[in-house]
Amino acid sequence: MTLQLLFQREFVATGGGPGEGLAIRPVNLLNDFIKDFEMQADVADYAGTLFRGVCENLTEIDRLIESNARHWKISRMSLVDLSILRIAAFEMVFAIPNMKPSIAIDEAVEMAKLYGSTDSASFVNGILDPIARHL
Repeated sequence: MTLQLLFQREFVATGGGPGEGLAIRPVNLLNDFIKDFEMQADVADYAGTLFRGVCENLTEIDRLIESNARHWKISRMSLVDLSILRIAAFEMVFAIPNMKPSIAIDEAVEMAKLYGSTDSASFVNGILDPIARHL
């Protein structure tokens, strides 16, 4: 759910490419999503926490991702990969309690395998691994 919300927010705000100044209010997107899809309350709560957390810390998260992405700018990353990276970075650095980095990375790599391109899993791992080493 969080991946879908982050992707949708970025896609609508930028017309399909990564960008800055996301204009859609996260609370509106989250509430609309929860109304449109049936889900367990605990799943919606956790996904909402992740989504709001990423949105609230977006500038810092993107700076962290870009500083650990060799030869890659945020603007060149696919929206799926970027959304996955943002979730994992939030979980490792900003969530309380922080998720163990190895777990966040494993989950991110699995999401990248499912939803990204053939190179997404290694790309995501290659950026998250140095973030984890710096923690």
